[in-house]
Amino acid sequence: MLAEKAELIVGLVPQGGADWIAGIVYLENIVRAVLTGGSLLDLHVVAGPQQQSGFESQLTIDVPMHVYTHEAHHAWSQVAWNSVKCRRRPVSLETLARRLNLDVLFPLQAPPRRPLSVPWIGWIPDFQHKRRPEFFSVAHRAERDCRFRRIVDEAPHVVVSSHDARSDLMRWFPVTETRVSVLQFRSVLDPRWFDLDPQVVAGQFDLPPKYLTYPSQLWAHKNHQTVLEALSLLRARGRSDVVLVCTGREYDYRHPEYADDLKREIVRRRLQPQVRLLGLLDRSVQIQVIRSSAAVNQASFFEGWSALIEDARALGKPVFVSDIPVHREQNLESAMYFAPDNAEELADRIEDEWPSLEPGLNAEREQRAREGHERLTRDFACRFVDLVGRACRAV
Repeated sequence: MLAEKAELIVGLVPQGGADWIAGIVYLENIVRAVLTGGSLLDLHVVAGPQQQSGFESQLTIDVPMHVYTHEAHHAWSQVAWNSVKCRRRPVSLETLARRLNLDVLFPLQAPPRRPLSVPWIGWIPDFQHKRRPEFFSVAHRAERDCRFRRIVDEAPHVVVSSHDARSDLMRWFPVTETRVSVLQFRSVLDPRWFDLDPQVVAGQFDLPPKYLTYPSQLWAHKNHQTVLEALSLLRARGRSDVVLVCTGREYDYRHPEYADDLKREIVRRRLQPQVRLLGLLDRSVQIQVIRSSAAVNQASFFEGWSALIEDARALGKPVFVSDIPVHREQNLESAMYFAPDNAEELADRIEDEWPSLEPGLNAEREQRAREGHERLTRDFACRFVDLVGRACRAV
């Protein structure tokens, strides 16, 4: 059901960046879904001064971007100085929201510094620090607790990405049910990416014809160690032809040593011929690496809603996926589950399936996936429009 108002003006507030690419992809998925779905939402990107440069270079969507300066900044901050040179006075988020006549701001992962006259939607992607506290310092857990509590207390509306996360929200930060929504996002890929030849693009990395790929930042909770152990087991069984191609930024701000530890583990296990670390790739290139793969691996210990699984769904790729509640909720038809802490189970799954997995692009399967994904995209767009409509009506 669409919102009652024929047209809502939505200010999209960038989240993430180089340290968390998923935040950028999340915003792009929303914009592409809305534009593809043909709704009458008027979308604007509303960025703070520290977000502007990063998002201008990384966003691949054509949506107007507006920049505000934080009220707490000194009058002669760089943003203010640049505005003076351009003979424009720096504006606050409140002023910019009024100037654009915004109906709602979304998504905010922290309450605004000052109260806004425009309703805003708080977004809590996951409750990993509660479910897997070992991946966080005591200070970081306390900061997240405080920030999530403020979102629940101050946001007119709160959104989470899965029913699993909604259960966590109600367990640790109870909120009136009418003030919370579940928005299960979908990957909405740029149609131009399908005009590229994945084998040509992937060929620049000298990859073998058949490989698994794990496109994910090198973060501790992504559980690359279990995958490396599974590769070692496969090699011991005579299956040394299974090559793993990893993409993603090689830095975990919570565990800065993690990437180096992984590289040492690869050497210790003598897996250099079987593991390729490509680093952070342009999104269009990353998609071609996935398209050219035989299958995808998603071994994460925890997710709020896996963008990688949604990428695989959109591309029609089979996935070896860790058996955690949210991955079951995503209900991917081609999923092959394994316990995330059981390398032998993962090795068994790969060994059973590897002979029948096709290398490279399966054009027929990909086309079927794209056709089926059109309905999911329209549904995602409708649910987003409904979400912002309900948030506007709640104030």
